[in-house]
Amino acid sequence: MLLLSVALVTLVAMVSCGGPKSGPAEKILKKEVYAQVVNKYEYVGDFVDGICIVSTGWRERGAINTKGEEIIPTNLYDLYAATEGMLVAQDNELKYGAYNTKGELVVPFKYDDMKSYNSGLARVKVGNYSDAQYGYIDKAGNEVVPLKYDIAAESFTEGLAYVGMTEGWNSKYGYINIKGEEVIPLMYADANEFHEGMAAVKTKNGYGYINAKGELLTAAKYDDAMPFSGGLALVMKSDKMMIIDKKGEVVYSFGQKIIPAGMAYHDGLLLVCDTKAQKFGYYNEKGEVALPIEYPAADSFNEGKALTVSVEGGECVFNYIDKNGKVIDTIDEDTYDEKYDEIEEAFEVSVERVLEEAKLMSLINKVPDGLSEILPALKLDKLINNYIQAAKADNYNLKERLAGQIGNIVEQTEYVYGEDVMESLEDYIGSIIDVVD
Repeated sequence: MLLLSVALVTLVAMVSCGGPKSGPAEKILKKEVYAQVVNKYEYVGDFVDGICIVSTGWRERGAINTKGEEIIPTNLYDLYAATEGMLVAQDNELKYGAYNTKGELVVPFKYDDMKSYNSGLARVKVGNYSDAQYGYIDKAGNEVVPLKYDIAAESFTEGLAYVGMTEGWNSKYGYINIKGEEVIPLMYADANEFHEGMAAVKTKNGYGYINAKGELLTAAKYDDAMPFSGGLALVMKSDKMMIIDKKGEVVYSFGQKIIPAGMAYHDGLLLVCDTKAQKFGYYNEKGEVALPIEYPAADSFNEGKALTVSVEGGECVFNYIDKNGKVIDTIDEDTYDEKYDEIEEAFEVSVERVLEEAKLMSLINKVPDGLSEILPALKLDKLINNYIQAAKADNYNLKERLAGQIGNIVEQTEYVYGEDVMESLEDYIGSIIDVVD
């Protein structure tokens, strides 16, 4: 009976505590504490493992706990979100170290670079450029893998990490396990992370795929090779791009018009691009169009959803879609501006280009009152379109010539249509030139 009571108390404690909390600060902190926190700090991030990064200004980062208490002082040059209970940090001397989620400094600031923890280890570096040496440390700061390699993967995948040594202009790659043992000799001209039990390596004959034992599973004959995902991988040979299976057999090939934009399948879909239309869509695992190639910009799928961009009424709309193409969430442009770096990095194509196109289309489609008949009558609409195309092609001489022609016509409008029309034309055409230039 006593044991049952203890077990119940333990269970209740586990349920009520729920382990380290993660999520938006507004939902994790008590209402009054959250108000104090946002009043004190210029930046308040999300909670990860019960700790939240905050900042009092430029390069003044620290962290608070779920009570709003500052457990890492805001005197750091940079501080990264917790992974595996550890926060990598950079001090004002630009050296790297790490804190635990209690706010204790457990790895001293002595490294020139440090990546987030994965599989209980973090890659560290001493020296820079040609003198750089890499190794891996554990959460206590012990150097499990000595800092002796010229090249090393950012993290371990499937228990292995590629490492390399450089001799002159040549490098030799192999693989180590989390104990630091070289389990696959340094014998390749290039190496990549393991995915689904296979990794792309380069021999004197080209790229092929090996297993964790170092056995070659496909012919080493490709000019480039991407990681496996869903049993499929993208490879290139003689400017031809193909999808192969784990036996090395070609599932389908790409032509010149539709090419892969993503480097691997995600959730069974591959991001592709129509090179002529500059639109994006998705292929299924058979190379068939799964979702229409109609998006001005799109990201690969992740956990059943993908971020896409569409243009509606001359405005950019950021939509999350599911695997059926159904819109499940929308991000407005204000949110896009707040998360610019995160979103811009996600896309294979620059969203800035799409935003410019949207703004341009909005200007072209929304001609000010009184100009809709004047533009075609003076052939300004064609000259403006030619100017836009010249700007996109970076044809400076043609741009200057067209600008001169447009300017001369606009000046003459004062005598025919009046000063107000001339000024309206100047403002309208000037706004278009501001976008394309």
